[in-house]
Amino acid sequence: MNLRLNKSFYSIDAIKEALSDFGGVCKGVIAKEEQSFIEIKLEPCVQNAGDLEGEFCNYVLGLMNNKYLK
Repeated sequence: MNLRLNKSFYSIDAIKEALSDFGGVCKGVIAKEEQSFIEIKLEPCVQNAGDLEGEFCNYVLGLMNNKYLK
């Protein structure tokens, strides 16, 4: 599955940290970085990963709120 996240909203540092933290649930990489967007490729490592895209985006937002926006 692919995600396109807006660079003006999502922190690249938070995205990289989330990719590392989600390592037990999925394989994730930054597939493409454009001027305005970052394309993330996620591949579930477990069955029934649920709403992986939504959970990943929420996690990135949580990291940004706790670390990068202060």
